[in-house]
Amino acid sequence: MSAADHFDYDFAMWLDSEAIFVAPGEIRNIFEGHMRNPIVWRSRMSFQDREKFLMSKAAATLGRSINSFGDQLWLLESLQWIIEKPIWNDMVSSVEMAHGGNFWDIWIENSYPFELLVYYLHIIARKMETVNSIFSNYRILETERELIRFGLDSALDSFLIDGDIKMLVSGAPDIHKWWDDRIKNGDAINNTETSYS
Repeated sequence: MSAADHFDYDFAMWLDSEAIFVAPGEIRNIFEGHMRNPIVWRSRMSFQDREKFLMSKAAATLGRSINSFGDQLWLLESLQWIIEKPIWNDMVSSVEMAHGGNFWDIWIENSYPFELLVYYLHIIARKMETVNSIFSNYRILETERELIRFGLDSALDSFLIDGDIKMLVSGAPDIHKWWDDRIKNGDAINNTETSYS
């Protein structure tokens, strides 16, 4: 998180350790896509004590209550995130103004919540209270509703990651139980080699 604060940049990308590229491509396209259509992905997956704790601490860091956003709000719906420096700077200033103290001290006092939870919760909050285009350009989309909208509601459970923290992810198959079950049942995927020629 200190890198987001320290370095000078316009946009940065955070990649989760489970993130993988499944096809050739250019990182530039990811950034250009974000610039054209910035989205905060949210879900209603905060139903375990750990998720509720993390979200409430992210809200507290911002000087807010999670009740303002809904107690099932969950914001870790991806394995890659784009950070915009002007939004980061606004978040740091807002936290310091709300608490009358240093951002890092406040973050530590609130149990070190994931920076991405604080960052995206800040975007949602600021989108509700300002017309500044760095926030108003964002769409807030709910993962479950989008899956239903595109006819994937029957496959919803297939997107759930198996782990302590529940995430809806359409990415790396090795993090899904159904992938392991396929292999155990003899449905191995033998030809996974890709030709880039």
